[in-house]
Formats: sequence, structure tokens, C-alpha cells
Amino acid sequence: MRTGKHAVICGNRAGFICPYLNDAVRMIDAQYAPADDIDVAMVKGCGHPRGPYALI
Repeated sequence: MRTGKHAVICGNRAGFICPYLNDAVRMIDAQYAPADDIDVAMVKGCGHPRGPYALI
């Protein structure tokens, strides 16, 4: 494709973002890392525009 993006087919259902945010909250609860570090990891490591705590 000219834009460099690829379409995918997925079912129509709610909850694409919710599990991501729930997992981030569980990581804090389990003391894996501070919220700021998780946000940085998702932005720098995964290419997200903002981390889960910035979204929450």
C-alpha cells in the first residue's frame, strides 16, 4: 500500500483498549514498575503515541 499501512480484519466487539489498560493497572498492583516507566516503555519500546497511564 502507498501509505505503508496494512488492513486487518477483526470482529466487531468492545474491549480493544480495556484489556491493555487493565493489564497496565495490574502491573502497578504487582509492583513491576512505576507508572512513568511503563508509559515510557510503551511509547519508546512499542511505538505507542502515549502510554496507558497517560490514557487513563
